[in-house]
Amino acid sequence: GTYEVTATVTDIYDEFTDYDLTMNVTISSGRIIDISDLRYSYEDVSNKMFTENAAFGDKYAAGLVAQIKELNYIDDGISSKNVDVVSGATRSSVAIIEAINKAIDMAKDVNSVGEIPTS
Repeated sequence: GTYEVTATVTDIYDEFTDYDLTMNVTISSGRIIDISDLRYSYEDVSNKMFTENAAFGDKYAAGLVAQIKELNYIDDGISSKNVDVVSGATRSSVAIIEAINKAIDMAKDVNSVGEIPTS
């Protein structure tokens, strides 16, 4: 199924205004097959740049979307154990991971047995 999820990009260094990041996460056969339609509650040029770098990468590193879509096992959620956050976009990376974990939990709730549906 496809799940709309939101997480807050939190500024812990007083450098920007906190904002919500909303996205659609599609889970099928126990895998995340798509992460799309990233939307911001408060958008400025730097927020968009950092979030897009976190999601889609830059010339130095793969983004979270590509890394997460390659994972074969997501029942335990997404963390820095199985993906690398994008340097320079750490807060956006953390929010993306939080939102995706919400989608994983929603998929488990739909299945009602605590596992990601495999069909």
